[in-house]
Amino acid sequence: MTVEASVIFPMLFVLTVLLITCLFYRHNLNYYAGAAAETALRGNAASEGGEENSGLLMRELAGKRTGGQPMPGSIPEYQGAADSRGSTAAFRGQQFPVFREWFSWSTEVSVPEVHPTEQIRKRWCDIYADRIQDGLPE
Repeated sequence: MTVEASVIFPMLFVLTVLLITCLFYRHNLNYYAGAAAETALRGNAASEGGEENSGLLMRELAGKRTGGQPMPGSIPEYQGAADSRGSTAAFRGQQFPVFREWFSWSTEVSVPEVHPTEQIRKRWCDIYADRIQDGLPE
């Protein structure tokens, strides 16, 4: 056997498999980080709108995101809360099916109570007022 066949190709194969595994792991991590951010923003918007069941809406959205998990791995536990200070969503305990003790993670996103609708409305009113002052068409 040549050196290439006995050493280099097996090393390249193992490195390729590890790279693909790491990419899948990062994909799952980013998927749940985005799901946590989306869930926290949903809870913040619901509490801003005066909805009393913002926690329930957050749990429903989290259930949809965990149910639609695109990659293999265990389903993480969802924890979320919304109150007058803002909302927090977390997915904890997800384990990737390969090397479970190395590829496990938790992600959490907190959104302070910022009232995004009010801020957007205020900004548009400011822009509209500037256009009227400058004599520009609406």
